[in-house]
Amino acid sequence: DALGVATGWLALFNLGYEVSDACTSMIAQTEDGKIYHARNLDFWAGMGFTDSLKNMTFIADFQSGGETVFKTTTFAGYVGALSGIRPKGFSVTIDTRFYPQGLGELFYEVVEAIVENNASLVSFLSRDVLQRETDFDAALNNLANDELIADVYYILAGVSDTEGAVISRNRINATNIWRLDPSAGRWFEVETNYDHWEPPPWFDDRRVPANDAMEKMG
Repeated sequence: DALGVATGWLALFNLGYEVSDACTSMIAQTEDGKIYHARNLDFWAGMGFTDSLKNMTFIADFQSGGETVFKTTTFAGYVGALSGIRPKGFSVTIDTRFYPQGLGELFYEVVEAIVENNASLVSFLSRDVLQRETDFDAALNNLANDELIADVYYILAGVSDTEGAVISRNRINATNIWRLDPSAGRWFEVETNYDHWEPPPWFDDRRVPANDAMEKMG
């Protein structure tokens, strides 16, 4: 009632990221071992809701006993965590993992998860992990293995050397965990909405420009 939005629309809003969104996330490690984590919500101009989201965006500070437990950058009415940080622990962002067969494949998996009644929304899991875990390794284990209702990419960064990973999720567990490895020349990783081991589609190649920009910085 406070938002002036019908309950049904609010519920659909919280399911929106499972259906379709586009994002870019990056993690990087500097020569002195500092870990950086950045993300962008790739909502293009003209999509209709971008101006509304700008006016609904805020930083939420979740506290216990007057102390910050975690923070998220979120939208009014959105319950999950698309971007969050656990101070002195880790940060996490979410990128949609597009389905090769489109929305039909997605809805099949969502229905299957509902029938099984033991899966989480992708942004609900990230919020739960931010609330209950305190370090990179514990967060990585949970984000890689807790059951979901849909595929997704979790991009995770810690506070120590090599603590960075892109977790490519299927509904049940991790299809792939791509770790930072500066000793092998992989001091940064870029994730958009496609598997990093496959070439991005020609009509939506945000990866190559991002990689080029990072290489110039390095």
